[in-house]
Amino acid sequence: MRKAGVDIKDVKKQIKDLSGKILNIRINPGRNKISDYSGIIDKIYPSVFTLRLKENDQDKILSCSYSDVLCGKVQFLDI
Repeated sequence: MRKAGVDIKDVKKQIKDLSGKILNIRINPGRNKISDYSGIIDKIYPSVFTLRLKENDQDKILSCSYSDVLCGKVQFLDI
């Protein structure tokens, strides 16, 4: 479900402001599979952005859309 009062432009600005900072990230792909990671926002593109996550001393790259943040599938816990 989309967050009330938040627009996709606001989400893009928030992602741009957080780019390069170390964050705690919660990802909910569905069916009660919630995972917490530590990582950074690596690259920003017009319709998606990439996250560089630390998992068991290995880097993992994950791409997410801005609508994932808008709908709550990707949450930044440090904010």
